[in-house]
Amino acid sequence: MSAPLLVLVSAADLPADPGWLHPAAAARVLALRTERRRRDHLLGRYAAARLLCLHLGLPVSSAPRLDVRPAADGAPEPWLDGRPLALSLSISHRDGHAAAALAPAALAPAAAGVGLGVGVDLERIEPRSEAFLDQWLWPDEAAAVRASPDPALRANLLWSAREAALKVLRTGLRLDPRAVRLELPGPGPLAPEGSLRWWVEGLPPRPAGWQRHGDLLLTWARGAEVPPPGC
Repeated sequence: MSAPLLVLVSAADLPADPGWLHPAAAARVLALRTERRRRDHLLGRYAAARLLCLHLGLPVSSAPRLDVRPAADGAPEPWLDGRPLALSLSISHRDGHAAAALAPAALAPAAAGVGLGVGVDLERIEPRSEAFLDQWLWPDEAAAVRASPDPALRANLLWSAREAALKVLRTGLRLDPRAVRLELPGPGPLAPEGSLRWWVEGLPPRPAGWQRHGDLLLTWARGAEVPPPGC
């Protein structure tokens, strides 16, 4: 199973002309209450539009044909010309940047229940408090962070990878993040890019990975492959 398609954009990449945005998406942006939420939402939708055009072989000028609609559980769902696409899309934004990930998925909403899909998360690599380590990590993970030569990177990787996996499951923080178990490299320094595995009780391990971009950490998680037709 390969990594998902990924794209990372910054506020500097956002076109000054909002004509790239689907009309329905533009209305949803305007309905948001604060300027910060509108800016983050717009940047995330631009990352998604760039990635969808790349995957579908469409010119960037086709972006207004693409819409990203919120599902009942809040997950983003991509549409083209008013029809849903059999793709799993995930979006994350942080500090003037947005990431999007894309992978094949079933159209049926029940797909989330068997771990189909993709999740992506962006975090700033910054120190985490002792209270954070004790509340959100398992004791062995917290001990590994404290003993690590790069504790901020390891702590944020443990948190961010769980956030990405929860997006695959389409639960968000309605599920205790520690229900997601992670298999990370040993206690030595972490590379700028790497892979790991995640799982929850009842599901086999699935792949995940990370990329470091300056002081930003991008993590992704994959679910099960889409079954071939007839299976």
